[in-house]
Amino acid sequence: MEEKRGWTNVAESRKEREMGREQISIVIPVYGAEKYLKELLDKLLRQEDPEVEILCIDDGSVDKSQEICRAYAQAHPCIRYYRKENRGVSHTRNFGIQKARGTWICFVDSDDYLEKGAIARLRPYLGQETDALYFNYHRGEKDRELTGRVGDFEAKEILRATLDQTAGQSEVRECFTLQSASLAISCAKLYRLDVIRKNGIQFPEQLRIGEDVCFNLQYLGRSRKVRTLDEALYYYRKTPGSTTQTYSGQHFLEEEKLIRQMAGYREEAAEFTKELRIYLLGVLLHINTNLGKLPARRHRIREYRKLLEDADTRWILEKTEKKEALSPGKYQDLYYHLAVRLLQKNRIHLAVCLGDLYRNLQKFFRNRDGK
Repeated sequence: MEEKRGWTNVAESRKEREMGREQISIVIPVYGAEKYLKELLDKLLRQEDPEVEILCIDDGSVDKSQEICRAYAQAHPCIRYYRKENRGVSHTRNFGIQKARGTWICFVDSDDYLEKGAIARLRPYLGQETDALYFNYHRGEKDRELTGRVGDFEAKEILRATLDQTAGQSEVRECFTLQSASLAISCAKLYRLDVIRKNGIQFPEQLRIGEDVCFNLQYLGRSRKVRTLDEALYYYRKTPGSTTQTYSGQHFLEEEKLIRQMAGYREEAAEFTKELRIYLLGVLLHINTNLGKLPARRHRIREYRKLLEDADTRWILEKTEKKEALSPGKYQDLYYHLAVRLLQKNRIHLAVCLGDLYRNLQKFFRNRDGK
């Protein structure tokens, strides 16, 4: 009987390599993942691609994740399992970058999965001139209308379109649904591993929110071509209580750190200074909208004032013009305009009260419309 390697035998795998197929490394950060981990690994194994390796990086789980990973790694040579001390998702992904052997790397969260046949669908678009391949995702809600189109763009076009989503229609927007192109996620993307390693690109380990934004900003700034495929091949699972669903005091502190981290890129990303500032303005206004619902309101406003007095934050506000404060939306454009003007005049209490009003209006209309 021929020796089996992953999903195919050694002879078949060698033949595929001779035909020029490039290996894809799938990195899965694992922490407390026992509920969905088997489903994810089973779906990845059904991709039936001989040049895929799966790296399960266990960030010190205390549930049955370790047991599940070990069993799958023993049964399937295409799966490699590593266990390390708990240091967060950024450290875990960086660890995966160090251990990966592929030409391409893809990050998949342990509670998500790739659709059946996703790798086979993506492979034809992994060209030699392409530094990244973006595809789209499901979010468990009514599917968005996707174009199904393939696009080839300069990396700077993607960077501009995703940093400044208040801009008008662009070729990128016409060709690709921008949720997946968002800087805020590193999933539903394939990256060239050599671009990451040659440029020392990492997920900032000091951040707990926005680490994907910083990674993608650095990656696009050092890339040439990005190909997009507007098909949903990644399934993103909403989990109650995740940092993207619940705003907390810790979320506020992390967004503070994110603003300072990203503002530090403005010299390095001089060509995109305006777009970077507009993106950070959105983060700042997100803080303004949600600050009022946190406990210890007065203390939070004092912290907010300190942030607004920071040179990096003043740069965001002082350079913002009226038209840049606007954002598409039924009431959002007016709120953004008024809030920015109040913050520019240091009327912080009024800006936070306006944020309260806007947030409550959002809640009212969501309830009214049954959303």
